[in-house]
Amino acid sequence: MLPGSAEVRAAMQGVWLVIFQNPEHPRDPMDYFQSDTDAFFRSFMVFFFTLPIYIMMAQVQWGIALAYEATAATSLTFTIAQIISEAMQWVLFPALVMVVARPLKISARFTPYIIAVNWSSLAFALFFTPLYLFYLFGLSGPESLIIVSFLFQIAGLWYLWRLAQAALKCNWLTAVELVVLILATRFFVSWLADSLFGLSL
Repeated sequence: MLPGSAEVRAAMQGVWLVIFQNPEHPRDPMDYFQSDTDAFFRSFMVFFFTLPIYIMMAQVQWGIALAYEATAATSLTFTIAQIISEAMQWVLFPALVMVVARPLKISARFTPYIIAVNWSSLAFALFFTPLYLFYLFGLSGPESLIIVSFLFQIAGLWYLWRLAQAALKCNWLTAVELVVLILATRFFVSWLADSLFGLSL
């Protein structure tokens, strides 16, 4: 079952509060994410909200890669590979966190953390959408898209570090370890998709 509009709005407000807080009246961002078992499984359905954006981004990335002779894959192959890569990321990262949860002493807050991470993926996709639309409408070039996307990704890692601290009530080092795990997962699924579909020349 897909999340309803009220749950979407609340989750996006929680994402906002991870970044922006009123120091005089701080609010816990996790109060805006539903954290029961049904909400945990429902948060994975958020992938389907992001899917149209992932497809649009994959098409743009394919066009740029083709122009720079960085891929020989067809548009369809490249897009399918990117979508499978994203889907694997959604599944593999929670599985890995489950494995390390006990050593990192975060088992008690595993569920709300993964829920918040899944919802954050939608926020990231929405955040990147204008950047890609600017490129599609000819308002920016490929170099600008690549550079600004990289800066957005760096900002995204900072956000995920803050989210880990907010959701898990952990110290900064544990939050760093989880961000590194996210990065390692992304590199692995990207490498695997590249290898399976032969994306790179």
